[in-house]
Amino acid sequence: MKYKKTIISLCLLGSFCFSQFVFNASPSSGLMYGQATFNGASPEPGDWIGAYRSTFPSDTICVGGNRLEFNNGLAYIVMQIYGDDPETIESDGMVSGQSFFLVLWDSSLAQSDPNSAIYCQQGLTEYGGWENTNGAPLPDYSDYTMVYDFSESIYLDVVKQDQNNFFPNKMRLHGNFPNPFNPLTKIAFSISEQMDIELTIYNINGKIVYSKKHGNLNSGYNILSWNGKANDESNVSSGVYIYKILSDKQELSGRMVFMK
Repeated sequence: MKYKKTIISLCLLGSFCFSQFVFNASPSSGLMYGQATFNGASPEPGDWIGAYRSTFPSDTICVGGNRLEFNNGLAYIVMQIYGDDPETIESDGMVSGQSFFLVLWDSSLAQSDPNSAIYCQQGLTEYGGWENTNGAPLPDYSDYTMVYDFSESIYLDVVKQDQNNFFPNKMRLHGNFPNPFNPLTKIAFSISEQMDIELTIYNINGKIVYSKKHGNLNSGYNILSWNGKANDESNVSSGVYIYKILSDKQELSGRMVFMK
């Protein structure tokens, strides 16, 4: 991402100093779509989009994050924004009706210097109306053609942190959405490094109905889709299915329901 504006230290805003770009998935979430530009120009492959609660920068709770997806030179936002996890004591996610900020992260700088990163923030614009949609698109943020233009660069000190803090430290499953589904569902998970992943889906009797290998997936948040078809392209029947995400280091599994 190329920056033309003056870089300032966010630490000048007070005692706050950003520490890490991580988030914890919770059972409640909503999917946000859109396009990202920086002063009207497309960011670069490898850049990230993040969502922070409206209390940012007084707190640093990241409630969602994902790499921008590129197609024909355009940078697309496909990001889960997570709600507060009721099983934890601390407030770690969104609550219904709460607003959020969007922040872009220049991954190229962070990769060359793990102790610093450049973020650009879309001014003080707050986006409201978050709600738990169980992983489905958020009603007000479901338009791929909506453009979010970022225009302010901010230098953020992340002293005593290393590059691993910006990514999950292991494989984590975020579930599939929607669930139940018909005909398409998306299975979300995070990985700590670039790796090969195999998605295998079993029926309730333990028979494999679908299996596909995905090579060299990027570290961070990933989504794999399944359209309810077996390997032979036949439509599967309604019922409960088990999906497994397998790497050479770990295996994750979950349950989903296909309804016709």
